[in-house]
Amino acid sequence: MANRFRFKAAAASAVAVLGVVAGQVAIGGAGPAGATSGGSPVLEGVISAFSGPSAFEGPVNMAGALSASYEIDKAGGILGHPLQVTTVDTRGDPADALPLVQRMIASNSNLVGLTGPSGNTGPALIPIVNRYKIPMFSLAGESSFDRSTYQYFWRLLPPDPAQGIAMAIWAKQRGYTRVAAVFGTDSSAQGDLPGVLQGAKDLHLKIVANVSLTPGQVSYKSDVAKMLAAHPQVILTESDSSTAATFFSDMSQIG
Repeated sequence: MANRFRFKAAAASAVAVLGVVAGQVAIGGAGPAGATSGGSPVLEGVISAFSGPSAFEGPVNMAGALSASYEIDKAGGILGHPLQVTTVDTRGDPADALPLVQRMIASNSNLVGLTGPSGNTGPALIPIVNRYKIPMFSLAGESSFDRSTYQYFWRLLPPDPAQGIAMAIWAKQRGYTRVAAVFGTDSSAQGDLPGVLQGAKDLHLKIVANVSLTPGQVSYKSDVAKMLAAHPQVILTESDSSTAATFFSDMSQIG
């Protein structure tokens, strides 16, 4: 459920992101907004995972960015300058992402904004991007960014715990009372869990199983057995796609 929420939010917010860039960025010597003066291109970077366990993020963010750039260019560009989109594949790994993002910033003087970073790479990348004074529109829901002093940071999603509370409210509205919480151990997935637990407590739902999934395992049958033994009515979950695929495949086999 959390991943589906993020898909919709990311696609919609990317359009809003580039609309903000179009309204805020001023290029020296450019004509009035909506003009088609044939100015040199300006660049929007999409910092996201296009490969690895979180590879679902990249195409969603890219789809929104490309749609927005099309609409902006159709309306005359940014102060007459066409908008182009480039990407950095973070692979969902801060160690991989950091040098790639630094290289993109250093090699593109026409970079006017970033869509991202998100998830596991946000804590490492956001301070760096802020230091370069580049506006970033992030999908990082970690609670550490609930109060931010980063001048160039905007977050486009509610905090992760708020999404967890929304999941608990959904379960309550559907009449479920026995809940299994199944979350990956990565920081992105764990961000929603406190909201699920607090929401369940406040709404008088019973957490009958709280299962943590270490990403990348070849089998989660013992975790599935633990969860099924508790007889939940509903599963509230977030994990990367490969972990989820293995978990639910094991669940299907067990029956």
